Amino acid sequence: MKKINFNIRFTVVIISLIFVNFVFSQTSIKSDYNFRNYTTESGLPSSETYDIEQDEEGNIWIATDRGVVQYNGNKFRNYTTKDGLIDNVILNIYKDPFKRIWFLTIKNELCYYKKGKISIYRFNHIIKKKFPSSTIADKEILIDKAGKLYFGLKNEGYITIDEKGKTKTFKKLNNNIVLDKIENDYFISLYKNIL
Repeated sequence: MKKINFNIRFTVVIISLIFVNFVFSQTSIKSDYNFRNYTTESGLPSSETYDIEQDEEGNIWIATDRGVVQYNGNKFRNYTTKDGLIDNVILNIYKDPFKRIWFLTIKNELCYYKKGKISIYRFNHIIKKKFPSSTIADKEILIDKAGKLYFGLKNEGYITIDEKGKTKTFKKLNNNIVLDKIENDYFISLYKNIL
Protein backbone atom coordinates (compact mmCIF):
# COMPACT_ATOMS: atom_id res chain seq x y z
CA MET A 1 0.00 0.00 0.00
CA LYS A 2 2.80 2.42 0.90
CA LYS A 3 4.60 1.66 -2.36
CA ILE A 4 1.48 2.44 -4.43
CA ASN A 5 0.91 5.65 -2.43
CA PHE A 6 4.53 6.70 -3.04
CA ASN A 7 4.25 6.00 -6.78
CA ILE A 8 1.08 8.09 -7.00
CA ARG A 9 2.73 11.02 -5.19
CA PHE A 10 5.84 10.73 -7.36
CA THR A 11 3.73 10.71 -10.52
CA VAL A 12 1.74 13.76 -9.35
CA VAL A 13 4.97 15.67 -8.62
CA ILE A 14 6.43 14.84 -12.04
CA ILE A 15 3.22 15.83 -13.85
CA SER A 16 3.10 19.09 -11.85
CA LEU A 17 6.71 19.91 -12.78
CA ILE A 18 6.04 19.21 -16.44
CA PHE A 19 2.90 21.41 -16.33
CA VAL A 20 4.75 24.30 -14.63
CA ASN A 21 7.62 24.00 -17.13
CA PHE A 22 5.16 24.06 -20.03
CA VAL A 23 3.28 27.09 -18.70
CA PHE A 24 6.41 29.16 -18.10
CA SER A 25 8.04 28.16 -21.36
CA GLN A 26 4.98 29.46 -23.23
CA THR A 27 4.96 32.79 -21.39
CA SER A 28 6.21 35.67 -23.47
CA ILE A 29 9.07 37.41 -21.71
CA LYS A 30 9.95 40.85 -23.01
CA SER A 31 13.60 41.03 -24.00
CA ASP A 32 15.62 44.21 -23.57
CA TYR A 33 18.12 42.98 -26.15
CA ASN A 34 18.08 43.86 -29.80
CA PHE A 35 19.93 41.47 -32.10
CA ARG A 36 21.28 42.41 -35.51
CA ASN A 37 23.26 40.40 -37.99
CA TYR A 38 26.08 42.33 -39.66
CA THR A 39 27.66 41.10 -42.88
CA THR A 40 30.13 42.28 -45.49
CA GLU A 41 27.23 44.21 -47.03
CA SER A 42 26.89 46.09 -43.72
CA GLY A 43 30.56 47.09 -43.71
CA LEU A 44 32.54 44.15 -42.32
CA PRO A 45 35.64 43.43 -44.44
CA SER A 46 35.07 39.67 -44.12
CA SER A 47 32.51 37.19 -42.87
CA GLU A 48 35.33 35.32 -41.11
CA THR A 49 35.58 36.74 -37.60
CA TYR A 50 37.64 35.44 -34.67
CA ASP A 51 37.10 37.66 -31.64
CA ILE A 52 35.10 40.62 -30.38
CA GLU A 53 35.76 43.15 -27.60
CA GLN A 54 34.13 46.35 -26.34
CA ASP A 55 36.32 49.28 -25.30
CA GLU A 56 35.77 51.86 -22.57
CA GLU A 57 34.03 54.24 -24.99
CA GLY A 58 31.48 51.63 -26.09
CA ASN A 59 33.08 50.83 -29.45
CA ILE A 60 32.92 47.22 -30.60
CA TRP A 61 36.16 45.78 -32.02
CA ILE A 62 35.99 42.75 -34.31
CA ALA A 63 39.00 40.60 -35.31
CA THR A 64 38.84 39.26 -38.87
CA ASP A 65 41.07 37.66 -41.48
CA ARG A 66 41.14 41.02 -43.29
CA GLY A 67 42.05 43.35 -40.46
CA VAL A 68 40.22 44.68 -37.45
CA VAL A 69 36.93 46.56 -37.37
CA GLN A 70 35.85 49.33 -35.01
CA TYR A 71 32.07 49.73 -34.80
CA ASN A 72 30.69 52.75 -32.96
CA GLY A 73 27.02 51.73 -33.20
CA ASN A 74 26.47 53.59 -36.45
CA LYS A 75 29.34 52.89 -38.79
CA PHE A 76 32.23 50.50 -39.32
CA ARG A 77 35.87 51.64 -39.52
CA ASN A 78 38.22 49.00 -40.97
CA TYR A 79 41.92 48.94 -40.04
CA THR A 80 44.50 47.02 -42.09
CA THR A 81 48.27 47.00 -42.56
CA LYS A 82 47.79 50.25 -44.48
CA ASP A 83 46.62 51.79 -41.19
CA GLY A 84 49.47 50.38 -39.09
CA LEU A 85 48.45 46.80 -38.27
CA ILE A 86 51.41 44.43 -38.35
CA ASP A 87 49.30 41.75 -40.12
CA ASN A 88 45.74 41.62 -41.44
CA VAL A 89 44.89 38.25 -39.85
CA ILE A 90 43.89 39.23 -36.31
CA LEU A 91 42.89 36.33 -34.05
CA ASN A 92 42.41 37.97 -30.66
CA ILE A 93 41.59 41.35 -29.18
CA TYR A 94 42.39 42.39 -25.59
CA LYS A 95 41.92 45.49 -23.43
CA ASP A 96 44.55 46.62 -20.96
CA PRO A 97 44.42 48.91 -17.89
CA PHE A 98 45.82 51.80 -19.96
CA LYS A 99 42.79 51.87 -22.32
CA ARG A 100 44.75 50.34 -25.17
CA ILE A 101 43.14 47.76 -27.43
CA TRP A 102 45.62 44.97 -28.32
CA PHE A 103 45.54 42.88 -31.49
CA LEU A 104 47.21 39.47 -31.65
CA THR A 105 47.98 38.18 -35.14
CA ILE A 106 48.17 34.65 -36.44
CA LYS A 107 51.97 35.08 -36.52
CA ASN A 108 52.17 35.84 -32.76
CA GLU A 109 52.79 39.52 -33.30
CA LEU A 110 51.13 42.30 -31.37
CA CYS A 111 50.05 45.84 -32.05
CA TYR A 112 47.66 48.11 -30.21
CA TYR A 113 45.26 51.00 -30.73
CA LYS A 114 45.30 54.07 -28.53
CA LYS A 115 43.87 57.53 -29.17
CA GLY A 116 43.28 56.99 -32.87
CA LYS A 117 46.68 55.47 -33.64
CA ILE A 118 47.88 51.88 -34.14
CA SER A 119 51.36 51.13 -32.79
CA ILE A 120 53.45 47.98 -33.17
CA TYR A 121 54.54 46.32 -29.91
CA ARG A 122 58.24 47.03 -29.53
CA PHE A 123 59.08 43.59 -28.11
CA ASN A 124 57.52 41.42 -30.82
CA HIS A 125 61.02 40.11 -31.59
CA ILE A 126 61.17 38.53 -28.11
CA ILE A 127 57.87 36.71 -28.67
CA LYS A 128 59.00 35.56 -32.13
CA LYS A 129 62.25 34.24 -30.65
CA LYS A 130 60.46 32.28 -27.93
CA PHE A 131 57.67 30.99 -30.21
CA PRO A 132 59.31 31.15 -33.68
CA SER A 133 56.86 29.34 -35.92
CA SER A 134 53.83 28.67 -33.80
CA THR A 135 50.44 29.42 -35.30
CA ILE A 136 48.59 27.67 -32.50
CA ALA A 137 45.14 29.13 -32.09
CA ASP A 138 45.09 28.72 -28.29
CA LYS A 139 47.07 31.77 -27.23
CA GLU A 140 46.43 34.38 -24.62
CA ILE A 141 47.89 37.71 -23.61
CA LEU A 142 47.33 39.92 -20.62
CA ILE A 143 48.83 43.25 -19.58
CA ASP A 144 48.88 44.05 -15.88
CA LYS A 145 48.78 47.49 -14.21
CA ALA A 146 52.58 47.69 -14.22
CA GLY A 147 52.61 47.27 -18.01
CA LYS A 148 53.99 43.73 -17.90
CA LEU A 149 52.83 41.56 -20.78
CA TYR A 150 51.98 37.90 -20.21
CA PHE A 151 52.01 35.81 -23.39
CA GLY A 152 51.05 32.14 -23.35
CA LEU A 153 50.53 29.36 -25.87
CA LYS A 154 48.81 26.03 -25.35
CA ASN A 155 51.41 23.28 -24.80
CA GLU A 156 54.25 25.82 -25.16
CA GLY A 157 54.32 27.66 -21.84
CA TYR A 158 54.32 31.40 -21.33
CA ILE A 159 56.62 34.37 -20.95
CA THR A 160 56.38 37.72 -19.27
CA ILE A 161 57.90 40.87 -20.73
CA ASP A 162 58.12 44.02 -18.64
CA GLU A 163 58.16 47.59 -20.01
CA LYS A 164 61.97 47.53 -20.32
CA GLY A 165 62.03 44.23 -22.25
CA LYS A 166 63.13 42.05 -19.34
CA THR A 167 61.67 38.58 -19.79
CA LYS A 168 60.90 35.58 -17.67
CA THR A 169 60.11 32.23 -19.26
CA PHE A 170 57.89 29.66 -17.62
CA LYS A 171 57.84 25.92 -18.27
CA LYS A 172 55.83 24.25 -20.96
CA LEU A 173 52.34 23.39 -19.87
CA ASN A 174 50.29 20.46 -21.10
CA ASN A 175 46.87 22.02 -20.68
CA ASN A 176 45.08 25.02 -22.09
CA ILE A 177 46.37 28.32 -20.79
CA VAL A 178 43.99 31.02 -19.67
CA LEU A 179 45.37 34.37 -18.60
CA ASP A 180 42.69 36.46 -17.03
CA LYS A 181 41.81 39.06 -14.45
CA ILE A 182 39.45 38.75 -11.50
CA GLU A 183 38.84 42.16 -9.96
CA ASN A 184 42.41 43.41 -9.33
CA ASP A 185 44.22 40.06 -9.37
CA TYR A 186 45.62 38.32 -12.42
CA PHE A 187 45.83 34.59 -12.74
CA ILE A 188 47.17 31.94 -15.05
CA SER A 189 44.91 28.93 -15.25
CA LEU A 190 45.41 25.47 -16.63
CA TYR A 191 41.67 24.77 -16.44
CA LYS A 192 42.17 22.24 -13.63
CA ASN A 193 45.03 24.02 -11.87
CA ILE A 194 45.68 27.66 -11.10
CA LEU A 195 49.21 29.05 -10.85
